[in-house]
Amino acid sequence: MKILVMMLAAVTLPRPAAAQPPSDSVAARLGRSHVMRAFAVLGGDSVLHRIATLDVRGVGTEWRSAEVQGPSPDRETPSPHEEWLVADVRGGRVVHEYRTGRHDGSTRWRRFIYDAETRTFGDFIVRAAGRGHSPSAAESRRQLSRRLPHLLLGEVIGNTASVRALADTLITGRMHHVVSYTPADRRTPLHLFIDGSSGFLEKVAHDVEFPGIGETRLTLEFVRYAPHTQLRFAPTGHVLRLAGARVQEVRYTHLKVNEASSDTAFQLPEDLRPFVSEPGTVRRVAPGVFVVESLEGFNMMFVEFRDFVLAVEAPASHPTIAGLPVENPRGSAGIARAFIDKIEHTVPGKPIRYVAVTHFHSDHAGGVPAFLAREATVLTTPKNRAFFERLTQTTSGVETIDGKRVVTDGEQIVELIDVGPNPHTDEMLVVHLPRHGILFQGDLFYFSGESTFPDRGRLGIMRHFAQWLERNRLEPRRIYGVHGTGYATMEHVRRVRLTTPVR
Repeated sequence: MKILVMMLAAVTLPRPAAAQPPSDSVAARLGRSHVMRAFAVLGGDSVLHRIATLDVRGVGTEWRSAEVQGPSPDRETPSPHEEWLVADVRGGRVVHEYRTGRHDGSTRWRRFIYDAETRTFGDFIVRAAGRGHSPSAAESRRQLSRRLPHLLLGEVIGNTASVRALADTLITGRMHHVVSYTPADRRTPLHLFIDGSSGFLEKVAHDVEFPGIGETRLTLEFVRYAPHTQLRFAPTGHVLRLAGARVQEVRYTHLKVNEASSDTAFQLPEDLRPFVSEPGTVRRVAPGVFVVESLEGFNMMFVEFRDFVLAVEAPASHPTIAGLPVENPRGSAGIARAFIDKIEHTVPGKPIRYVAVTHFHSDHAGGVPAFLAREATVLTTPKNRAFFERLTQTTSGVETIDGKRVVTDGEQIVELIDVGPNPHTDEMLVVHLPRHGILFQGDLFYFSGESTFPDRGRLGIMRHFAQWLERNRLEPRRIYGVHGTGYATMEHVRRVRLTTPVR
C-alpha cells in the first residue's frame, strides 16, 4: 500500500477541461489518485499505523449566532471557546469536550464519550452525567474522528467505492481538486478540497438541513499545516462555517500521538449525579392546560380553548456541528411534528389556531413550518417578524405582540407578555395563565430539581427574570421551562436573589 501511494503521488494527472466534471470512470480514477496523494503527503500508512491515540486541544472563539442563537437574529455574538478531542483508534473510542461562554453570561461545559455501542455524557456545569446504549454511538465516533485529516483520509483510502473527482476549483488563487466521498451507510457526501500544489487536505464541506436556516452548507477548514514530529504534517487549527458565517475559529495548543495521559479523557468525575430523563408524556397541570415533558429533551405547553388550541414553542432538533457529516434525518421540524401529534391525540377535533414562540432561537422556533402546515398563526415579538418571514418564506401567518396580548374565550385566559431586552435576547415572550397561577418561559429560568438548583452559571439571566417578575408584580405558583424538569416556584425565585454568583 505504501509503495502504491508513493507511485501515484508522483504521477502527473490530467486536469478536467474547462471546470467541467469528468466522466464517471475518469472521475473515480482521478478521485482515488487525489486522495492517495493527500494521504501520502501526511505520511500515508507509515504514519497512520503508528497512531494508537490522537489527542487534540485548542482555544479560540465561537459565534453561536451563526446557528441562529444570540440576542438578535442579525448580530454576531463571539464567545471564548475551548475544546478537546481524543480519538482512541485502536480502542474504538472517541471523546469530545468543549467549554464555551454564552452571550448571556452562562457557560456550556460538556464531555461526550462514544464507543461502539455506548454514549456517555457529562455536564460539568450542572454536575450531572448519563450513560447508556446508543444505536448512533458508533457513527458519532466516526463523525468526530473525521475531523482529523489523517484519520479521515485513512478512512477514504479504505473505502474508495464512492470516491469521485468533481470539477477543480480556484480558492484564493490556487487550484484545488474537489473529491466527493460518501461514508458507508450515510446519505450525505463529503466534498474534500485538496490543494493541487501542496497536496494538503484544506477543507471538507457538506450540505445539511439546519433549523432556522434550511438547506445550507457546513464547512470545516484546516488552518495552515506545519511539520509535526509524529504526524509528518498537521494543521495548526480549524475554522468552521455554517451558511458562510463563522461558527468557530480554533488554534490548536496541543496535538499529541499515543500520549499516556489521553486515557483520562475517557473517565468522568465520580461526583457527577445521574441524569433522570422523563418520557415524552403529556401531563395535565390545570384544566385545559397541558405540559409535554421532555419530548426529545424539550418541554412544551398547549392550552385548550372552547374551539381551538394554542401551542407554546415549536422546537427543532438541533444537529451537533462537531462531526462529519452532520445529518438531520428527521428534518428540523421532527420534534414539532411529534408535538402536534401529542396535541391532536389529547385534544382531538380542535384546530391549532396559534403557536406562540418565546424567541427566535432555532431550538425554540425551528419547527414553526410544521405548525404553518396546519394553518396555525405564529405569535411573536416585533423584531422577530422578519426572521419568521424568512424562515417560512411567507409574509402571512405571522402576528406580532406589542407588549402584551390576551387570548381568551371567556373562560380560558392566556397572557402573552414581551419581557423586553434581557441577557438572552432583545425580546422574549412569556406565557402567563393568571387563573391557574402558571407561567411558561423559554430561557429565563432553569430548574432541574433541588439537587442542582440554582445553576450558578446562569444566575445572571435568572436574577434578571426574578427582578422582572417583581417589577410586574407577578407571583406564579408554578414556573415551567423549555429546558429542565418539573417546575420552579416563587421560593426558588427568591432563593436566586440571595445566591452568590461564581467568581
